[in-house]
Amino acid sequence: MKEFRFLVFVIILIEVGIFACGLRIVYNRHTYRTMFIQLEREQQTYHSLIDELNRAKVELASLEQPSNIVSSAKFQGLAPVNNNEVVIIHPTPSLKNPSSSGAAGVKPTKEAAAP
Repeated sequence: MKEFRFLVFVIILIEVGIFACGLRIVYNRHTYRTMFIQLEREQQTYHSLIDELNRAKVELASLEQPSNIVSSAKFQGLAPVNNNEVVIIHPTPSLKNPSSSGAAGVKPTKEAAAP
């Protein structure tokens, strides 16, 4: 009789172990599936952000075109500049240290030098 009870106890223990393993397998599959769904959502978000970045690059490239800049300036009321009105200032090379004389390449005039 003791052997029979021992065998019944061992069989019940094995059944409980198999049931616990089955529950763990189901839980792991559920966790795997939820992680897979989350990964798919993140990949969709990533691809949509990449598409948005590419659209922004194309829009920026079109806005940087000179014709677009000129039309935008005209729309804002800025007048085109004539070449006669443009003055190009070239810096003069200075042998002195620029930090000791103030502005680099600027020679003081007589009025500015006199106290």
